[in-house]
Amino acid sequence: MQYQNREVEAVYFIPRLRLWFNESSMYPFIGGDSLWRGRIPERNLIPSINLILPYTSPAFIRDSNKEAILELSKTCIENSINILSSLETLFHKINERNLSLISLGQVITTPRYPDHGKDIIYDLNLTPTHYLKNDLELLSRLSSIIRS
Repeated sequence: MQYQNREVEAVYFIPRLRLWFNESSMYPFIGGDSLWRGRIPERNLIPSINLILPYTSPAFIRDSNKEAILELSKTCIENSINILSSLETLFHKINERNLSLISLGQVITTPRYPDHGKDIIYDLNLTPTHYLKNDLELLSRLSSIIRS
């Protein structure tokens, strides 16, 4: 501000950022970019894409190594598992029943589910963490090709 001859009362510095992440949109079943499949969902579950592996290739992350993208993806899925596990435990304690996909809207305003493609149907009686553990296993299978 001195260089521009401006009077200020306080100054703070925002570094030049290459990427900006909205953390909640990275977490499957909690956030994500909505996907329109041509029909209104039967439930309040919104098909979405999380911009992490194994749901999509995060092409917007440039000048980063594959290992870091793999670790970011793994961390996002693990964080989602931790958050949803806590919700499942508390929901069970309060309601004496499991928090399944069908009841996810009772604890999350706009629950989402990772879109795996057409004609892939989720069992609404299973928990979100059940599916996230499967996705974590899938990510683990992909890790050997990413690390090579």
